[in-house]
Amino acid sequence: MLRADSQPYSPLLDHLKTLPPAAADIEIRSLRPDELAGFVDALTERLRAKRDYELVQAWMAVFLKCHGEAVAESGEEEEGGIVGSVRRWRSEQRGEAEKFGSLVGYCAGVVGFLRSV
Repeated sequence: MLRADSQPYSPLLDHLKTLPPAAADIEIRSLRPDELAGFVDALTERLRAKRDYELVQAWMAVFLKCHGEAVAESGEEEEGGIVGSVRRWRSEQRGEAEKFGSLVGYCAGVVGFLRSV
């Protein structure tokens, strides 16, 4: 598996990370229709690389708020389109959310144990 740093998306996401939240919001809102699937693919790759989970969630929330209608209007496209990209992201996100939730539960258990000692 390729590392996130070797992916063509890494420079884009690293640039977004350097921006203040308002500027990142504007960049996401400014995506052209032909860039939507690529942006979602970039977020999916970042999840696969186990990096920036919370940031990816925030960026996807902004993306869906701004471009959700375009995704919905695109209909059931082939797997290479925006709908396919969102489905791949959702699948990857579910797996990562389960792992994240498990780790949070483990940490809460350890803290509870330490408090009781």
